Amino acid sequence: MPPPPPSGGYAPQQYPGYPPPQLAPRKRKPVVLIVSLVAVAAVLFVVFLVSFIFTALKSTEPYKHAVYVAKHDSRAVAKLGSPIQPGFFLSGSMNTSGPSGHADLAIPIHGSAHSGTVYVVAEKSAGEWSYQRLELAVDDESQRINFLTAPSGEN
Repeated sequence: MPPPPPSGGYAPQQYPGYPPPQLAPRKRKPVVLIVSLVAVAAVLFVVFLVSFIFTALKSTEPYKHAVYVAKHDSRAVAKLGSPIQPGFFLSGSMNTSGPSGHADLAIPIHGSAHSGTVYVVAEKSAGEWSYQRLELAVDDESQRINFLTAPSGEN
């Protein structure tokens, strides 16, 4: 026979081998719902932030110029195939402050035949961008196409 309860109320007896008491199912539902909503909100925030950053980078002059040059350069079209399209994810850095700035970007690009990466290094001074590097590295090829030099046979 179990001992009598202590004076002050009933204290449940702990039996070895039994699991500890848990939240009732009806009390768990709001907790699970709140945790799920917070997790979904965090994921949506990260997706929004990444999309915002990529959209901001893609609206810059160095990005637009690099993609335009790659799409219209006969050497790039011959290597990659037509049509040439940029990929969604790009990497690098962009820093502008008024009339000056620096861009160092790697832009994935693909055509109907091959893929590659356009590398851009540019400086902005007095509101004008000048390009130190603008070249295409085709996947699985060691030779790069330098867009700062004219294609052979063109002036």
